[in-house]
Amino acid sequence: MGASLAVSLDAALRDVRALSLAAGGDPLRLQLPPDGIDDATIEPAAAAVLGSLYLLSELEQVGVVPCAELLANERWGLGIQDPAAAGQLEAYAASVPRWPRAPMREQLFARLFGTPVEPDAVPGRPSIAAAPLGNEAFEELLAGYCDAIATFDPHGLPRTRGGLRLAGDRLRANLSPRQYGNTLIVAKPLVEQLRSSLDLLALQGVGDLFHVSGTWAVVRAMQPSGSVDIGRHLDRGQSGRTVVSSVGYPSVPDLVDGTLTQAADVWLTATGFAAQPVGR
Repeated sequence: MGASLAVSLDAALRDVRALSLAAGGDPLRLQLPPDGIDDATIEPAAAAVLGSLYLLSELEQVGVVPCAELLANERWGLGIQDPAAAGQLEAYAASVPRWPRAPMREQLFARLFGTPVEPDAVPGRPSIAAAPLGNEAFEELLAGYCDAIATFDPHGLPRTRGGLRLAGDRLRANLSPRQYGNTLIVAKPLVEQLRSSLDLLALQGVGDLFHVSGTWAVVRAMQPSGSVDIGRHLDRGQSGRTVVSSVGYPSVPDLVDGTLTQAADVWLTATGFAAQPVGR
């Protein structure tokens, strides 16, 4: 995997481990929402994990984990000639049962960030496919927050400060109720699953199956031509991770630094938006 993505995933793993340690006497972190219905707050550590989960949701749409899972399922018929790659593929397959499966990942990312999910209803069996699980408002709120950050002028009119604060508060209020339940519990195995998937797809022995080299070349080879824009999802995931993590702090001008501004601008560009000029 690329150095930038590796750094992001290392940081994500540190975030989920830090949150686990912060849980103290609640090792499973089975958190319940606070008594106050309007308490739209997110701890900085929890916001960092939500940011990491957003990165994972974008890489799920690229197909990283599904590609690795498919290789593991079909490993007996692949004819891999590299013994090291064959051994790592077997080790990956042995880990699959303890990792979240595709339907669970899809439902989680839909509930958090409104990512698409295909219901797999079975006739005659109970189903909650009709339940309103998706967070349809998330992307619009994230876009508004990114625009407020990217166009913020510390020397501008007071209304720009108010706009930044309002956009951040709206996104925070949207994500706050979604930090509870199993959301933060499942973050660690999801990060580990993704890292292992990327490592597997990067093996030259795996690339040789498709006459290519490198993780993204393997992902492209395993999907219909032109079906996924890997660069777009990577840009959205890595920049969105930075922006979402920032909602753990009040949306005040002092927090708008170069890193956050650049992340907001990259996310807007990758999503197809253009930040409005300052002073609009």
